[in-house]
Amino acid sequence: MELRNNLYEVESVDKEMSRVTVRLKLDSVIYSAHFPGNPVTPGVCIIGMAVEAFGLLEGHTWRIDEVVNAKFLAVMSPASTPTAHFTFSRTVETPGGVKTSVLVTDTEGKALSKLTVRIVISDKRLKINDK
Repeated sequence: MELRNNLYEVESVDKEMSRVTVRLKLDSVIYSAHFPGNPVTPGVCIIGMAVEAFGLLEGHTWRIDEVVNAKFLAVMSPASTPTAHFTFSRTVETPGGVKTSVLVTDTEGKALSKLTVRIVISDKRLKINDK
């Protein structure tokens, strides 16, 4: 399942800063299960959002090859953290894909997650306005 437009909406894509800003959707079915009345973004969804965000910067869809490192430093919730920034750094080519580090922050710059993932490209071309 693509998370974009189901769990979050894209607010902006800044290719110069290697940053994608998203707004979490409180009415997402994911939050009705995780957890009702106290919505928390699952770690696997944060990783999935990062991979989708990288695709928006690069113009392709990607899939996870390996989660090298994942640190969840603070709760990411549509109630308390409706907007999040995914900023990419240290992106290096690997056989068949790339390895990239992602810092997820709130609007005040507080770190929510730090990720390093190895991802591989899939065939589909992706445009920012794709739904």
